[in-house]
Amino acid sequence: IVLELNEIKMQQSVEAAERKASHYNDNEVYINTFGGLEIITNKGTLTDDDIKSDQCYNFLCFMLLNHKRRFPIDRLYDVVRPTDMNMDASPYTVVKNVVYRVRKTLSIISLEDLIVSKSGTFIINPDININTDFDRMEDACQRLSETADAEMMRSYYNAISEIFRGSILPRISGQMWLIPISTYFQSLYLRVLKGYILHK
Repeated sequence: IVLELNEIKMQQSVEAAERKASHYNDNEVYINTFGGLEIITNKGTLTDDDIKSDQCYNFLCFMLLNHKRRFPIDRLYDVVRPTDMNMDASPYTVVKNVVYRVRKTLSIISLEDLIVSKSGTFIINPDININTDFDRMEDACQRLSETADAEMMRSYYNAISEIFRGSILPRISGQMWLIPISTYFQSLYLRVLKGYILHK
């Protein structure tokens, strides 16, 4: 019964993702993290609600927020099992099992190759073009700091306010690795907001 229910839920997630299908290129993935996770491809959209496992969600978010970096397998193991002192299973095997479950969920939008194995660890597939809201926000803030043109400043203020839809990944806001990242972006947004008020 449990297996059948899981299959029904998976099918419902597939159908929901297809309904939200977008017109992006095959190699493009858009990631939104402010206010909650959204993964958008030309095959559809995955949201917080589609990823039931907290362990898988935490791991996937860590990988996405660090999509330009590579970590040793021990660091990924710490993300997957932050309080586990039992080292009976090898860290690689534990992480590999989580990656398998994450890939199964990502397959709903044909993105099972988002996380790949490389040199004894796992990374975000470098062949996939990742576009994230936090990268766009940093870029807009940088451009804002470099311009004195009132029209351009207004344009960047508007763009930043549209991108920042709330705290980053609120579902896992208590994760130790996320706290400094969350604090950084909240401070960045508040600085922009203060600058906008002064500008007005």
